[in-house]
Amino acid sequence: MSESSTPLVQSLSRGLLILSWLAEQEDGLSLADLAERLGVSRSTAFNLAATLAAHGFVTKTSRPVRYRLGPAVGVLHDRHEAGRWRVTVEEELRSLAAELPDCYVIFCENTGGDIRVTLRLDPARPGVVERGPTRPITPYVMALSLAYLAFCGGEDRREYMRRYPFAEYGQGRWGSPGCLEEALANARHQGFLELGHPSLWRVVVPLRRPGEQLSGLLCVSRHGGDDEGITELLPGIRNSVVAVGRRINGQEE
Repeated sequence: MSESSTPLVQSLSRGLLILSWLAEQEDGLSLADLAERLGVSRSTAFNLAATLAAHGFVTKTSRPVRYRLGPAVGVLHDRHEAGRWRVTVEEELRSLAAELPDCYVIFCENTGGDIRVTLRLDPARPGVVERGPTRPITPYVMALSLAYLAFCGGEDRREYMRRYPFAEYGQGRWGSPGCLEEALANARHQGFLELGHPSLWRVVVPLRRPGEQLSGLLCVSRHGGDDEGITELLPGIRNSVVAVGRRINGQEE
């Protein structure tokens, strides 16, 4: 059966028409306007608009009564854009892993208040993307949790530190809040966080969708010994990771 001969659901078609018309009308439309455009009674137009409103796709104002697009439309758009953005992130991670075959390449997100790895490429399994989320990242110690504190927004940071009080989770590693803040300020100044030594080295860059303070973290780690000449390789690895972060963030290199 061709698409043109496929039976359509009339009420759904009418609902989609309402959304299309409301998208073109900054001041919205009245019930009479909707009924006239649809060629239906006011009660039918009211039921259609009420159904859309119940799901958040339409809002209704009073005095005068007008129907406008609701917040659910924006939510759908944001989810769509987030999905496209994640596809871009995964493509860039695959490319970076191919460029740096001896490194772990990781994408990390805030999931339910905890920092977790959601995508991971292991040099032992070339081309394979491991999907999470994994267990929460240890606060105040791991490069990913430190990078999150360095680059996330103020409210997210306060919530994370309420969840993991410094005196309980961070003092043993940093001694004082001032030492931690100095390290985080240095990361913000550089635009990335670098941690470790040749035997276990990590660099983390913040990833941002348009309009967001922090959407995720890109981490690359290199394991080995300096007898392998890793020290000389690190600047090039760092530059590659930072360049990928800038591309994902839509910044010119």
